[in-house]
Amino acid sequence: LSTTKTKKHNKSPTYFAIPSLYPPDDSRPIVLFDGKCNLCNAGVQLVLDTDRADKDPRGNLRVAALQSRVGKVLLGRLSEEERRVVLGSYGGKPNEDNEKRAKKEYKSIVVMEKNRTYLNSAACLRIGRELRGPLRYLALLASLLPRFIRDPLYRLLSRHRKRLFGESAECRLWDDNWDTRFVDDAILGGKGASDDMDLFADPNAKEEEEREEEAEEEEEEEEEEAPAGSP
Repeated sequence: LSTTKTKKHNKSPTYFAIPSLYPPDDSRPIVLFDGKCNLCNAGVQLVLDTDRADKDPRGNLRVAALQSRVGKVLLGRLSEEERRVVLGSYGGKPNEDNEKRAKKEYKSIVVMEKNRTYLNSAACLRIGRELRGPLRYLALLASLLPRFIRDPLYRLLSRHRKRLFGESAECRLWDDNWDTRFVDDAILGGKGASDDMDLFADPNAKEEEEREEEAEEEEEEEEEEAPAGSP
């Protein structure tokens, strides 16, 4: 991982360079999606099937799960505000308990170029530019809508997508050129998707594990402090 900084124009944030993900011979954008969401999986499968592949015979776009190590490294390039757009709490309803309301979820698909990032509806439009057939023209028409209309509609669908379309523990994507379309964790060195890593792990798993460990420690302390012979 290089600490070299690359900068966008017009007061854009600074991104650190990742040569292993954007080598000189492959600067294709990477689409980061929620690997446990059925709607996201179907959408990305559609992207793989309809990619125009006019800029690169391997396909104009690459894909990776937000839950993967590649996804986490790329999200690390974002500003704190941008990360909250992608991974955060929906807030929940006032009558829901605090733990449920604070649960983190992936809220936005992400398109990550070497020096630029697209979130929410802008990510969908960026993907649409690389597709063939009516999907490309639909994306061009949708781009005529102002963002203050597009983004709320996107967030509404994102909030209810798992309730409407369900979720699965495994990614069900496939492509004949999978090796050149899917960004494997092995590209970063160490373990890859073929090793014993859960690329679709719950983003709350670590926090829940820490809470369980704290609860166990508190129980042990209470047992040690309890006087002898007490129940």
